[in-house]
Amino acid sequence: MNLLHHLRTLFNIRKQRQEPPVGTKPPVGGSLILHNVRIKIKVALDDEQWQWLTLMGWRRVDMRTNRRSYQLLSDVTTRKLLDKTERDQAHTKITAQNERKKRK
Repeated sequence: MNLLHHLRTLFNIRKQRQEPPVGTKPPVGGSLILHNVRIKIKVALDDEQWQWLTLMGWRRVDMRTNRRSYQLLSDVTTRKLLDKTERDQAHTKITAQNERKKRK
């Protein structure tokens, strides 16, 4: 498996995955992803929060069948992302950090 990973990288045959469809609101304990970042839902999302998250690109993912690795956000950052007054700043910070990691 590791050899296959290196061969795909070496021959530049990796393909960008398409963004998954929006789907339904995740239950408590579910996960949301955006690029290589993952949040674990610990409180029930209301409809407005779910709509905002989907507009920002967050998608529900079944982690039982997903083998990709993600950076898990802390509970504090997740709370900020779900708070109406702090979510824009938190989302900007998350996406900026993600872009910096991509460039490395």
